[in-house]
Amino acid sequence: MFNIRLANENDVFGMLEIYTPYVTHSSVTFECEVPRTYEMKRRVNTVINKYPWLICEKDGMIAGYAYAHEFSKREAYIWAAEVSVYIKEDYQRCNIASALYYALIELLKKQGFCTAFARITVPNEKSLAFHNAFGFIEAGHLHNAGYKLGDWHDVKILEKSLIESYISAPKDIIPITELDKDEMNSLFRMAEKIIRER
Repeated sequence: MFNIRLANENDVFGMLEIYTPYVTHSSVTFECEVPRTYEMKRRVNTVINKYPWLICEKDGMIAGYAYAHEFSKREAYIWAAEVSVYIKEDYQRCNIASALYYALIELLKKQGFCTAFARITVPNEKSLAFHNAFGFIEAGHLHNAGYKLGDWHDVKILEKSLIESYISAPKDIIPITELDKDEMNSLFRMAEKIIRER
């Protein structure tokens, strides 16, 4: 049975196991060196007090993770978040990414974020279709943005509105640590219903 929950620094070993092939064998991430354990812990601890970082596990083993983080350091960007998801090869096509993104986006809305962004290395029709299904639309195309594994790669920036109108001033962002735990757990249980067993 699958379980979705908030991540903590003890999850970094399982997350690194998932992330490593993306770094070493693909251009999905522009990171070229696998992060060391202490660096991954630093990243998690930098994010988890404000943004959602979610784990999907089965029998104590991490099957995938998704997280939001700062889109830019400039102050006016604080209502925007960048999102990412990574799934272990063994659990592809189980709807884990959909379950994690559903919960992630709903949490961002509850926190008061107004826009979500994603950067997709192209070509990657699978990821583009996945994000389009969640209401992301293309906001920009960066040509020859990165060089990895012997090739230049373009990047598409996708965006999703998390609010109905941008007329009024936004409310203060609620840190993830201050959201109601019971509401979060209820959301996670709903998200888990999206996952299908192999």
